[in-house]
Amino acid sequence: MTAMAYVGRKPCGCIGAAFVDKPEYAKDIAREVASWIRDWLTVERMTTEEVRAADCKCTHTTRPSDQLAMDVAP
Repeated sequence: MTAMAYVGRKPCGCIGAAFVDKPEYAKDIAREVASWIRDWLTVERMTTEEVRAADCKCTHTTRPSDQLAMDVAP
């Protein structure tokens, strides 16, 4: 079975955050996804293979706070 993950996309379309969807982390996932929504990220659910294959290096970052968020995302 393929593992699934939640992904937060920045307004430019680049992946800004990801969290593997596992039942034992349900509360952590809910808290993290809620913070993404508050930060105006678009939330998607993808397979972990799709997340690994995606280019997660955003070249559209214009604010230092955006880059910091990318550096500390799980």
